Amino acid sequence: MITIPNNVLTNLCDKLSVPAKSLKFLGGGREDSDGTVFTFGSNPLKVLKVLALPLSDTLSLAKLDDRLNFAHFVGESGIQVACPIKNKNGTLYESVPFGGHLFTAYLMDYCSGGTPMKDECTPAFYKEWGRVTGRMHRAAKSYPYWLTLPSCASSGLNGWQQETEMFYNWCKDEAVKQKWLQMQERLEQLPINREGFGFIHNDNHIHNITWNGRGITLLDFDVANCQFFISDLTTAMQMLLFDKSGGMIGEVTDYGVIRDFLESFLCGYEQESHLDDFWLSQIDTFISYRRLLLFTVMQDYLHRNQQLKEQFLDCIYNEPAIFSVYA
Repeated sequence: MITIPNNVLTNLCDKLSVPAKSLKFLGGGREDSDGTVFTFGSNPLKVLKVLALPLSDTLSLAKLDDRLNFAHFVGESGIQVACPIKNKNGTLYESVPFGGHLFTAYLMDYCSGGTPMKDECTPAFYKEWGRVTGRMHRAAKSYPYWLTLPSCASSGLNGWQQETEMFYNWCKDEAVKQKWLQMQERLEQLPINREGFGFIHNDNHIHNITWNGRGITLLDFDVANCQFFISDLTTAMQMLLFDKSGGMIGEVTDYGVIRDFLESFLCGYEQESHLDDFWLSQIDTFISYRRLLLFTVMQDYLHRNQQLKEQFLDCIYNEPAIFSVYA
């Protein structure tokens, strides 16, 4: 995340009618963060998030506008998300150009709770996570934009095609770039219809939710996109495959953990929306997609951590079986 100059932050606060001196740092601001988050006010507590969009990317603000409007729609539909709220100017965000970036800020209500601890990741928790995800997907089926972000419609590509093209161009490893091309060929074979494809969160992992012991709130729609619904499920599996069951950067060591997660998550999901068995059979494909994505996003870090890089590469080439335990 690019450092926010003090004068830029003050200017943004003025535009949003937020007292700059009342801001308290909440999170983000790291090299791997997509933004910096502050809290302010009381009764109710509010959140201010600041992003640094590159001025060289002429579509970046339009894409953010698309995503904030979708998140606002989901929140207004009564779903537990960090809902962007309109500021006193009647808009969802304000921007200030500085240097090579367009610093853009938006407001949200504060969401109580925190990242779930390991002992809180119970079947009831996974069921609730699935229910909220399913409810969001049900709402997405009625959202007018579902093949691509409105700002990207002129490209002639749908959301996943744009995303894989972006990651292919970002990736520096030539062998992994070839795996991206193979992934594109696999995804081209999948049907695209409103029962399996639409506007999704697209980063539905455990660090993008809060849990207060009763309910889940989905956070951070900053990479929301038109994608396959199954992707929000396999992204939720990410932390299991790293920390509990294996399967992301090594062989699966505990299929029971995966089975229990899928049974609970899908039980909640099916209360709100339906995902055909065909899509469950694609879990391995979308775990592989997620693995390629993480490798590409982390490639500079992995260059400095060769052992972890080799673990990633081994699983990229050999793709441990995941879905077979549930089939």
